[in-house]
Amino acid sequence: MVKQLIASTIPDSLFMKIRAKGTAREIWDALAGEFERRSRMVSLDLRRRLQEQRCGDKADVRTHFAKLRTMYEDLAAMGHTPEDDDFYAIILGSMPSSYEAYISSLTATSTVTGTVLAPEQLMNA
Repeated sequence: MVKQLIASTIPDSLFMKIRAKGTAREIWDALAGEFERRSRMVSLDLRRRLQEQRCGDKADVRTHFAKLRTMYEDLAAMGHTPEDDDFYAIILGSMPSSYEAYISSLTATSTVTGTVLAPEQLMNA
């Protein structure tokens, strides 16, 4: 009965992959494995896209930061939260070259004062 219920709730293409499993537990384990692999691939793709984000010279920086935050939160929801140092580097690397002088002075000030800005503080600054 459980096997029939599972079969009725998944796409036919997925059912074809697991139909030979003998018990409901084997079917469930196979489905879990399938979705975990897909989740990992989606997470890797999202992380790659986050790292490739660039703010154009004429683009709205606030909109850019909102997009970065959304991608960061999506990764966190998947259980793959980027480390603060990584996200900090992504933010800095995504900024247009016209911001280089400001970023340089901001990081120099941070170094002199001995404070480390969190990614959110960096975006606010």
